[in-house]
Amino acid sequence: MSDKAESTAPSTTSENPFAAPAHNPFAGFSFSTDATATGTGSTTIHNPFDLGANTTTSTAPTSESNEKTNEDGAEGGDDTAVSGADSTAHYEPVMKLEIIETSTGEENDEEIYKQRAALYRFDSSTNEWKERGRGDCKLLKNKSSGKIRILLRQDKTLKCCMNHIVHPDVALRPNAGSEKSWTWRCTDFSGESPEAQTFALRFKDADTAQAFKTKFDEVRKINEAIIKKE
Repeated sequence: MSDKAESTAPSTTSENPFAAPAHNPFAGFSFSTDATATGTGSTTIHNPFDLGANTTTSTAPTSESNEKTNEDGAEGGDDTAVSGADSTAHYEPVMKLEIIETSTGEENDEEIYKQRAALYRFDSSTNEWKERGRGDCKLLKNKSSGKIRILLRQDKTLKCCMNHIVHPDVALRPNAGSEKSWTWRCTDFSGESPEAQTFALRFKDADTAQAFKTKFDEVRKINEAIIKKE
């Protein structure tokens, strides 16, 4: 057997440190992009491995600009609609209403006294006073005959609540001792037919009530003189 000498020296391999690697260490690896919203609709993407300042800029309308566009368009549409809505058409009425003059029955009378008061009538069936109306109590002198009547109409509705000649025999008496109220009996013509009534007038204060009585008694004498001449 022959002894063979085996070389145990390690083998060396020379490598170029500047050569491109045979295997790409970044294969299958995706880079994330750094996107920053500037509020103007532009998006910038940066590549960290680019040595130069290469950037890609894309512009896209934002929701804010879309809303502005929609508002401008809506306003323009409204202006157009309003300007076209004017009309000069004229239509004749189907019916023409004529003014009708109404008569109050006081056209031939001269007002010689007026005072606001509340009118009551005595209801014998229930033995109590019931309000007849509130309004202006008037003493009206007829321009033809000269006779004077007393009249009271309800406020707003102008319904006649009391209407009769101030007869010389009609005397005023205090109503239950009140200084603001007077009562008397008469034949009233405010309704469809004459009716015997017991009335009471109440005024705002005693002085107003006394002034009414003074004028009422004066009217009684005037009518008495006219009746005697008939």
